[in-house]
Amino acid sequence: MLKFEYPVALYLLLALIPAWLLVIVHMRSFVASLTDLKAQQKNEKTEKKQKHKSVEAVQVLRKRVFFRSLLWSFGFALLVIAAAEPSWGTKLEPVQITGNSAAFVFDISYSMNAADMPDGNSRLSAASQYADALLSRMTGASVSVVLAKGSGVLVIPQTDDFTVIRSLLNNLSPMLLTSAGSNIGAGIETALRSFSKNTSSSSAIVLFTDGDETVDSLRLAVENALNQSVPVYIVGFGSTKETEILTGDGERTAKTALREQALETLCEDVTKQIRRRHGDSFNVKATYVNALNMGSALTVLDGVLFSNEKTQSGALTLYESKPVRRQSLFVLLSLVFFCAGLCVMQFNRRRPAAKITGILLCALLLSSCSNQRKNSMNILKGVIHWVQEDYQEASASFLEAKEVSVQQQDETAKVYAQYGLAVSYLMLNEKEAALNQLENLVGNDVPELVRFGAFYNSGIVSYQKGEFQKAADFFKQALLIDNSQLDAKINLELAMSQAEVQSKAAQSELQPVQHAEGSSAQDTIFSMMQENDDKRWKSEPQEKSDILDY
Repeated sequence: MLKFEYPVALYLLLALIPAWLLVIVHMRSFVASLTDLKAQQKNEKTEKKQKHKSVEAVQVLRKRVFFRSLLWSFGFALLVIAAAEPSWGTKLEPVQITGNSAAFVFDISYSMNAADMPDGNSRLSAASQYADALLSRMTGASVSVVLAKGSGVLVIPQTDDFTVIRSLLNNLSPMLLTSAGSNIGAGIETALRSFSKNTSSSSAIVLFTDGDETVDSLRLAVENALNQSVPVYIVGFGSTKETEILTGDGERTAKTALREQALETLCEDVTKQIRRRHGDSFNVKATYVNALNMGSALTVLDGVLFSNEKTQSGALTLYESKPVRRQSLFVLLSLVFFCAGLCVMQFNRRRPAAKITGILLCALLLSSCSNQRKNSMNILKGVIHWVQEDYQEASASFLEAKEVSVQQQDETAKVYAQYGLAVSYLMLNEKEAALNQLENLVGNDVPELVRFGAFYNSGIVSYQKGEFQKAADFFKQALLIDNSQLDAKINLELAMSQAEVQSKAAQSELQPVQHAEGSSAQDTIFSMMQENDDKRWKSEPQEKSDILDY
């Protein structure tokens, strides 16, 4: 299906209406001026002859102007469509993953209060312990937390500080959200929005639920996540035998159970549907595991983390499904129509084949593209995306250019593509991945401009990491290549002064500050969150509903 990134640009097509009116008006005035030639003929025989030729010439001219205007209109329309950035179909693009990010979605509906887990624990309590066990194995990753009930609420954005997450795990309760029912799909949709677009980290969603929902939204939400290359892991809690619980009104009861069969079927069906759409090489999938099964946590961790699959460069190359941009096709067709419009006005009936051949040759010249030109275009696309601050797309373009240059053994293109990839990682705040790329750009066979940039940016990264002496060494190396750069000199002085301060501070002993355990500060955060949710719920007009809050 044809989609447009900027559909508002299509309004420019309305400009064709006044353009055609102008062509019609000018054509009529031109024809009227030709008919005035009759009055200038003195000989009657010559006048008739000239009149016949004049009529024939006007008819030919009208046809040529009409076809030229028609072809130019098509060319303009195609150019407008190209400006709207059309796309259809999908393709797999290489993306280097240098970090891990996950979103924990907790179903906190009243059905999760059912005490049918081992040792008499409730499903929600077991989910809390399970999530805590996962966090203990996710060092270096970032995690966000979403609560799902009648709606989905992001309570903790992406963070690598698991202390606040563990504090929330100890306070999980259906009372945290006042919205009634169980809308698990809304939680997944909220989790998708919690991931930053400008990052090269992997993304995954872990859903803790019993699958008992009052709003049938889970299937569509999981499908949407897979379409965005985000795998979903559903961890099931509870017994498959129904248990009676008290609903949210405190009066009525309802029966609930772990809907294991439904969750397994959902994951299998959605995964098959996505693979039929994107191809078997698209390995993003939805997975269901039972929390009580041996090794279920390892299954989730292997899917969320890629640390065991890292390459020597500290990054992993994955392929994501992205829409195929078609701007170049429409621009090419637009040029062909404009060229055809020019040829129409110069068309000679005695040599039509030559004109048509010229048009076809022009189109072939415009559409020809060698591998080297394609590689250069990838680097150019990366630069354009970088200037537009779309660093994720820039890194994808530079990565593709680097892979093509390695295949073609084009060292020059490889150097510039690798440098572009490094500075893109810098803007994505992926410091380690940037350093891994920059350390290969300091050899004597690398152009001096790139070597200077590699040392300079390595110094910037080291300074940001607090390694001031190492940063000073990098800035010195950069100045040995080009000692006219004032910024490098200033940064060298700053790094050396900070290194001196750091050295003095290391010599003094710092007394650790004792923190009282069980501080109520974090609990206050959640009480404020609940209070704000109560206010929002009370301020909105509520409709009576027969939905059981379970």
